[in-house]
Amino acid sequence: MHEYEAVGRWVAEIDARPAVKRGRLVNTNKGVLERHSAADFAALPEGTL
Repeated sequence: MHEYEAVGRWVAEIDARPAVKRGRLVNTNKGVLERHSAADFAALPEGTL
């Protein structure tokens, strides 16, 4: 990635978005089940997102 600094920066910006953080929790043992609603994310422990 050192040759593609702009791409690395873009990936970091996308990864920092709240929706991306929520999406990464779906179908994990730390997150929510496959079928989820906004209430499922609200029920996650503080600091999970």
